[in-house]
Amino acid sequence: MFRIMISALMVMVFFTACQQVQKTTKVESPGKKTTVSFRIRDGKLLYSALKDGDTVLRESALGLRLKGGGLERVRQLSQENSATDEKWDAPWGDFSKVRNHYNEIRLHLADESNPDLKLNVVARAYDNGIAVRYEFPRQGRKRFVVEKDLMEFDFADDVSCYAPNGERDPVGPVKVASIKSLKAPVVMESPKGKFFAVHEADLNDFSFMNFVRNKKGCLAVNIEASTVEAPKALPWRVVLMENSLGDLSTSHLIQNLNPARRIADASWVRAGTCTNECRYWGAKLEDGFRYGKNMETFKRMVDFSADNGVPYLMVDSGWYGNQWDAESDPLTERQDGDAKTAARFYNGDVQEINKLRGKIDMPGLVRYARERRVGVFIYLNDKLRRSKGMGYLEKVLATYHDWGAVGIKYGFMKEKNRQKKVRLTREIVEMCAKYKLMVNFHDNPIHPTGEDRTWPNLVTREFGHAQFDAGRTFSPTGFLKTIFVNSVAGPVDFQNGFFSLESEMVAERFQVRKPLYSTAVAEAARVLVGSVGLTIISDHDNAYESKQDLFDFVKEMKGSWDETRVLTSEMGSKAVYARRRGENWYVGGLVNEKGGDLRIPLGFLKSGKKYEATVFEDGSDTDFERNQESYEVSKKVVSAEDVLDFQLSNGGGVCVSFKEM
Repeated sequence: MFRIMISALMVMVFFTACQQVQKTTKVESPGKKTTVSFRIRDGKLLYSALKDGDTVLRESALGLRLKGGGLERVRQLSQENSATDEKWDAPWGDFSKVRNHYNEIRLHLADESNPDLKLNVVARAYDNGIAVRYEFPRQGRKRFVVEKDLMEFDFADDVSCYAPNGERDPVGPVKVASIKSLKAPVVMESPKGKFFAVHEADLNDFSFMNFVRNKKGCLAVNIEASTVEAPKALPWRVVLMENSLGDLSTSHLIQNLNPARRIADASWVRAGTCTNECRYWGAKLEDGFRYGKNMETFKRMVDFSADNGVPYLMVDSGWYGNQWDAESDPLTERQDGDAKTAARFYNGDVQEINKLRGKIDMPGLVRYARERRVGVFIYLNDKLRRSKGMGYLEKVLATYHDWGAVGIKYGFMKEKNRQKKVRLTREIVEMCAKYKLMVNFHDNPIHPTGEDRTWPNLVTREFGHAQFDAGRTFSPTGFLKTIFVNSVAGPVDFQNGFFSLESEMVAERFQVRKPLYSTAVAEAARVLVGSVGLTIISDHDNAYESKQDLFDFVKEMKGSWDETRVLTSEMGSKAVYARRRGENWYVGGLVNEKGGDLRIPLGFLKSGKKYEATVFEDGSDTDFERNQESYEVSKKVVSAEDVLDFQLSNGGGVCVSFKEM
């Protein structure tokens, strides 16, 4: 009898354990490259991930913490499996056509103690990564306050991490054990030579995230409390898994996780090169002309752009007066610039600055530019919205559309609440789309999360450091980190492409406060490497015309490509990008301050075809700190079987165009 009671007790314990530890549920990618698995242990939802059979993420926590409690302990009700294989046309970017191919699982969950409180967890497995999101389905309760996202990333390898750092060089390498807080995305290199990135996608009306190290010692999601109403899907949490940094930077997984395009006719959204007056304001020419913020300068810029096939011109801050003054009105057709404000900002002389500032007839300038087939982007400060409201902002955007402008540059959105900043950003993008305006966000914008698939008029943003207006410039190493970290999130407004690099420009140009640490050829290569969406170049016309052959290469960087391949990618050290439009290829290579060899196999060219290669190289005595503008040009006939070898100068670069013969 005693033995029977013991056996019964053991059966009860075993049955209880089976209830607490449910079977593993998993989804595998179409090519069986990645697997993401789920199970519930003691009410806690856990997940893990494999790539090519190796563990990338050990069992890690998932879940939400709600205000008032609930959903921290769950049970599974059911599941659904599905698969998608589609292609979509990208109006601009690294590729003209993008494949979206994944397998998906949706877990229907309920709170362990309250079966009426429901949550779905959705996972997608791609061959190059995984994505997980939470969904609040329609249910009795409508409003929820999400206080915390419990998701963590317990990497099996001792990865080295890199992360964006505002308008400075990225953070890293750092180990997870030493992390306090990192901005998204975080890029990681494993000791095995594998590369990962963690980020988010389809961010809409919810707090943007950053990463912290939790008590378990894992990288974990950190958000601000956000209010949502069911039904509502929260942003995707994404883990990219690639074999090279270059593959991370050109992956479309982030964009694929966003909804299809919401603009029915996006023919007015056209990528391209755009001139900007900021960096050459104050520059002197031999004929005595000095560039300023005035109509004479802007008309000269329009003429230069029109004559060179550069489709866009950007008129930057200060054109409608002091941008921080609530009384400054960006609808005023004629308004003097505020020389005192400019003098304080640029540490310049008021009288000298005043000579170079004048009234800007914006409708007249836009008209003049349109006559010459050049589109104008107009600067706006978010101070306008904060002081006069969204209704007045819409009036401004409608007026710019009526004037004939093609887009805006939007600066200094200072909302501290993360969810509100995300919501406002999306509202402004949608409002711009309504009036057929492209938009470039600057000054600490929300990080990209692939929304350019849905709203392609969001052509770029200053997610990192744009060189046009700060007291900092890219070092060669800094740029070679930024392209492999910040660009994982999406297009970045770098503003490279300077051809006048003499040290005296710091003294004569108001918005140049430090030398540019680069070479003319490296600057052209940097334009190619970062050339998606809107490519802004900020040197003056005379600088480009004095190096017309190299500028002809830059003009081909139209921000829209049929195909992109990253041939070399070493964090902070080397990069070689190859981009194709039609039958022609363009290559840009860069090295850091140490210089070094670059070997470029031409296997990306079409087999059996001959190409004329035009090669731009730094001169034998060129260096990123001295004699920066010297370069040499050569031509040769090549094929896919050939290899090009270069010895690059310190901080230098190489550019090659391949035209099919």
